[in-house]
Amino acid sequence: MSKIQKIVEQDIGDSDDVRKILSAYNGLDSLAPFEYTAFGPNDGDDDEMGVKAEVMTGSRLKSASTNKTQGEWLYKLACFAARECPSMLNIVELGTAAGISGMYLLAGASEESEKLKLFTFEGSPELAEVATRNLSKITSSKETGKCDFEIVLGNFDEVVEQFFSSFPEKVGLALIDGNHREDATLAYHRILRQVMSPCGIIVHDDINWSKGMRKAWYEIKQLEGAGRTVELYLGNQATRGIVFLDENPEGESAKFHLDSPLERIARQLKRALLG
Repeated sequence: MSKIQKIVEQDIGDSDDVRKILSAYNGLDSLAPFEYTAFGPNDGDDDEMGVKAEVMTGSRLKSASTNKTQGEWLYKLACFAARECPSMLNIVELGTAAGISGMYLLAGASEESEKLKLFTFEGSPELAEVATRNLSKITSSKETGKCDFEIVLGNFDEVVEQFFSSFPEKVGLALIDGNHREDATLAYHRILRQVMSPCGIIVHDDINWSKGMRKAWYEIKQLEGAGRTVELYLGNQATRGIVFLDENPEGESAKFHLDSPLERIARQLKRALLG
């Protein structure tokens, strides 16, 4: 059985942590509109890194956050990574938003790890406040010292390299889900690659979001060796790319469909109707 099959087929049950996460996710709807600092491109055709003030609503933040299906996959991934990579003490996430994805990562990894910390990067102080409240719901329920998080604030292009230039430990799992530009994605991968555990896992989200992201993922496969990579598909479209650093780099990149054939057809029809 492949690693990705092992991850997907895990049963996470109905834990207290998962209920807390779903409550936090659904609670985003009730947030009053607030002004926040926005960074990065707004869509796949935008390659500019701008800083601007925008208004965020609860429903918009919920729509941009990790839903139950996506979150359960992250939970399983973090659980698997902690179990298969005993040296994992740290998880890195680029793109905190409301902290929902980070909650899933913390909850999943803490099932297997005796001690871990999530370092999650966010450009907006306003979003970081929301995320702090949500992430604390996971850490506060754990045994003291077992599970912690730190939100690193700032423009990713300015803080990521500086932060990891003197990072003293190894990272077992990294989720890169922010600033979707080709050059930035490649830079973050190379920076994190230097601090990853030999058995670590790097996940790139939205690999099909734009021409630049597709080029970045192609280059990462060449850099790492295609045999170490897996592409996750929804609706016959690649959505996430995973690098398993302890795999043989020779061979082809594996593909794994997260949806059933009927779900695949439904997603394709929806995409065609929406243009």
